[in-house]
Amino acid sequence: MENLIDQIVKMDQQAQKITDLAQKEKIQATSDVAKRREEIRDAYLKEARERLHKNEPQERKLAEEKWKVTEQKQAVLREKMEDIYHQNHDGWVQKLVSRVLEG
Repeated sequence: MENLIDQIVKMDQQAQKITDLAQKEKIQATSDVAKRREEIRDAYLKEARERLHKNEPQERKLAEEKWKVTEQKQAVLREKMEDIYHQNHDGWVQKLVSRVLEG
């Protein structure tokens, strides 16, 4: 009987050791996964920053070219508006004055 109790106690101790070991492995695996995830994230961010740094001059050049085109279009539109203003200024003033006086 005592032998049977000793066996049960030993089996329980072994089961507890196995459970403790499994728990430690689980904690370690979780830690390893978190660490690896952080490493992957850092590597991805580093690569993204390098790509941004590498592409910056080209992107800046493209943006400046687009800005020049936009600036030229705006200059043309501004000149057209000024021409229209100079052509119609006197007529607009006369219409306004007459509407106010007649009105």
